[in-house]
Amino acid sequence: MPYDKKIAIVYKTKYGCTMKYAGWLAIKLNADLYEISDVGRWDLLKYKTIIFGSPIYNSKIYLRDYLEEKYNIIKNKNIVLFCVSMNLQSREDVVEYNFEDEEIKKKIK
Repeated sequence: MPYDKKIAIVYKTKYGCTMKYAGWLAIKLNADLYEISDVGRWDLLKYKTIIFGSPIYNSKIYLRDYLEEKYNIIKNKNIVLFCVSMNLQSREDVVEYNFEDEEIKKKIK
C-alpha cells in the first residue's frame, strides 16, 4: 500500500481510555498508531487520512491546540476526530465550542 493511501491514528490520552479506542481502530483499519508525543511533522505528511483521538475535559478537546498548530500541514488530508467524554455532546456542539476557524470546523469529520 503506498504511503498516500495509509491511515494514521494519532491520539492523546490522560487516563488510557482514548488509547484503548485508538488501538481498537488501528487494528480494525490496519492503520499506523501514534501517541501524540511520538508523531513528527514528516510522519503526518505520508498519510492520506489521519484520525485523531482525544479526550474532552471541561468541554475542551485535549488535542485542540495541536490540531490548530498543525492545521496548515494536514489541511489537505482527510481529517477525522473522535472524542472520548463522559458527557453526551453533539459533533456540532463540540466543534463549535472548540474551534473558531471556520475552515477547520468544516474540515473535521
